[in-house]
Amino acid sequence: MSRYEDLTLRPLDREDLHAAYYSGDKTPLRAAFIPLQAQLRMLPGYAQAAPYIEPLLGYIARERTWDESRDIRGLWLSKAGAGIKSG
Repeated sequence: MSRYEDLTLRPLDREDLHAAYYSGDKTPLRAAFIPLQAQLRMLPGYAQAAPYIEPLLGYIARERTWDESRDIRGLWLSKAGAGIKSG
């Protein structure tokens, strides 16, 4: 279920945050993320999606980084296929 239209915060609509994103300046992005994260968690249906979203939010909160160039589509497919029963 998509609820993006219920999010009133649009951090990347702010020119300063947009510039920070493209320059790799994480400090203002972290500050802007705190209220956005709270708003995400208040969305109807968040509890259902939380198991999928919370790991990402945890990475962000712990300021962990990941290799964004890594192709993870195979991981998605293997996890999706694991829940499918044949027959």
